Amino acid sequence: MAASPPPAAFASYCGTAPIEIASAGRARHRLSCSGDRQLNAVLHTIAVIQIRMRHTAGRAYYDRKIAEGKTPKEAKRRLTDHIWRVMQSDERRRARTGPGGLRCPGFDDVLQASHDLGWQGGE
Repeated sequence: MAASPPPAAFASYCGTAPIEIASAGRARHRLSCSGDRQLNAVLHTIAVIQIRMRHTAGRAYYDRKIAEGKTPKEAKRRLTDHIWRVMQSDERRRARTGPGGLRCPGFDDVLQASHDLGWQGGE
């Protein structure tokens, strides 16, 4: 997997980055109308399902954010960001390992092992 973009760049790309709007001396945030709407919709759907399921890690994360004083909207937005970070972490882990979580040796490792065993390909 190529180097992943910083979280703020990703949030801007998929349209989940909050845009600050000031009104009557109070700073508020709204979501951008631009960005990858399909990706935003998928992240939203995952977040809503996690919130609805009582005994999930996503629901526990959401409840912690509510306990910290976040509004339900803010807590869901934070959960969406958290889901993306978990997805990135899973992808990095998958790239380092093969099916079933087994480490896949690189091509150089295979060549070195074949050399150590005395195998000369094509003979």
